[in-house]
Amino acid sequence: MARADLGLGPTRQAGAPEGLDLDFAGRRFWRGGRRLPTPENAPEWAFVREGAAFGEGRAHPLEERAADAPRLTRGGLLLEGAATNLLSRSVEFETGAWTRTAAGTGTAPVVVGTSPDPAGGMTARRMVFDRGGGEGSGDISLMYHADFASTVGATYVGSLWARADVPTTLLMRHVGADAYLTMEIDGTWRRFHLASTAAAASSVLQIALRGGYGVPQTATVDLWNVQCEADHATSDVVSGAEPRSRAAEELGFVQPETAAGAIMTEWTPTAVTGTRILIEGGGLRLALVEGAVSATAGATTLSAGGTIATGQPLQVALCWEPGRIAMAVNGDVSAGAADLALGGVSAGWGTGGSFVGRLRRWRRLNRALGNAALAAVTS
Repeated sequence: MARADLGLGPTRQAGAPEGLDLDFAGRRFWRGGRRLPTPENAPEWAFVREGAAFGEGRAHPLEERAADAPRLTRGGLLLEGAATNLLSRSVEFETGAWTRTAAGTGTAPVVVGTSPDPAGGMTARRMVFDRGGGEGSGDISLMYHADFASTVGATYVGSLWARADVPTTLLMRHVGADAYLTMEIDGTWRRFHLASTAAAASSVLQIALRGGYGVPQTATVDLWNVQCEADHATSDVVSGAEPRSRAAEELGFVQPETAAGAIMTEWTPTAVTGTRILIEGGGLRLALVEGAVSATAGATTLSAGGTIATGQPLQVALCWEPGRIAMAVNGDVSAGAADLALGGVSAGWGTGGSFVGRLRRWRRLNRALGNAALAAVTS
């Protein structure tokens, strides 16, 4: 069964009077047959984020978005929970928050000036590292941020932006003090990530050139926003004199209750641990629970789709009508008996934990779909 046969192709869906179709990845937004300039123009739309946040840019790799402004990317609407950059002075490497030192034949890294950053400003720092002519592991040019709190056994991710006029290599490691990440740096701004398990309650993030690791003797690089955060990598949080946090985003769709309807969504998660809310409201919760999709309405629980991995595209459809609820995940259908009158719902947010990743598309109809239709729209 083709999507067009279900009235869900681009033309027919756009003309459906009851339809809401927000294609975040394609940046096409429709409501009741009318094209909308932005998703904010849909009266059902409710989105909150306290404070500005960095998103994907057009003229530059990054662009700062104002409070309550959604971050649209090529992969869809970016949704993130609260996050904290545990490091202070995350772009000011010349300050006392960062120790620049050396050993063996190395000399301490030097900040030689500012340079354009990934967001189009002039806050990146141009730095020179020189480990000298020695080839031993004790020949090192090192910059580090010390004494930030960590929980033993917990996962942390270190991130930084780097570029270089002349291709070069740097090393990074952090809370676990285990293997270095070797960063191959060229003329394009690129963000590097390293996940590590904390070995102590106080940790250090290091950036270095070191003998014996196959790196050059010297490196001149532009660096911007070194970040360390718990659990998984999120977008940039630039800190000042103290570590800085970014507020969580809350997305909702305010709509009168309907006795029958369908919601069709496409998601890509960046984390699947714990409970990650996909849809919640009106007595319904649909969530990723430790990587498995489940829907709960009263005493009825549905599960489908098997285990979902980080970064795996996820197509989920849910429908309800008197006495019936059904869900499909990537073509796998599960149905049960339940009565819902589902109205306004939250998407990617809930009391049990927030979805983090990208919402590619959100569609809603005020009519239910059969199991075959649910399988078709999620395949």
